[in-house]
Amino acid sequence: MKREVINRPGQIHFVTFSTYQRRRFLAPDRTRNIVVETLQTCLQTHHASCHGFVVMPDHVHVLLPWILVQPSRPL
Repeated sequence: MKREVINRPGQIHFVTFSTYQRRRFLAPDRTRNIVVETLQTCLQTHHASCHGFVVMPDHVHVLLPWILVQPSRPL
């Protein structure tokens, strides 16, 4: 059964990614800060917004609004 994907402007996407083998790479402040700074850079570069995020020792959750990308606006 094929999963339906619905992308409409204004919807919030819950994005999760985890570390290799769920290792606690993100536990130290230094690595958590790298993730946060990288997220901020990506949001600024792509003129995007973030409704919230949490960095756990072995994974990250991010709430991102779906936006309609115009063809003249590169990703």
